Amino acid sequence: MMNKICVFYKFFSFAFALLFLFCFTSCIEPPKYSDIPEITAVEFNKTGISSGTEKFQLSIFFQDGNGDFDGGENNLFITENRTCFTDVYTIPAIKKNGNTDDISGVIAVPDLIELCVLEWKNPTETECLPFKKVNTITDTVQYDIQIMDNAGNESNIVTSPELYIICR
Repeated sequence: MMNKICVFYKFFSFAFALLFLFCFTSCIEPPKYSDIPEITAVEFNKTGISSGTEKFQLSIFFQDGNGDFDGGENNLFITENRTCFTDVYTIPAIKKNGNTDDISGVIAVPDLIELCVLEWKNPTETECLPFKKVNTITDTVQYDIQIMDNAGNESNIVTSPELYIICR
């Protein structure tokens, strides 16, 4: 008789644990992000490169509440801070995972190459070039990054960390 009671308690404890686990996991809410995309961080895979020869990768961490990145064209903007030149890229389609529209992840921009900006003839033409650099051994660059979803919602603009460039 004692053995049957022990088996009953073990079974009851196991069933209660499963019920508790089911209730606990069903109460977890998925994240709720704004429908306007947000860049949360930007980083490089290197801190320094050789001018014109060494490739690097830019990683953009983002979140979006309606997940409408399905391969629209010209939706990633990377502006170089020395020249104010903006490169425009297309973010590949991002598949939704599960029943929620909220997405977050990392957009990788690989195989980038950067050059030293050693000398500018007329730096007054643009505010991105505040002074003339001559005969420098190293240079630095930062980028302002912005993304846009299919509805035309533009994210915040995030400035990258400095990337050091060895010029010679």
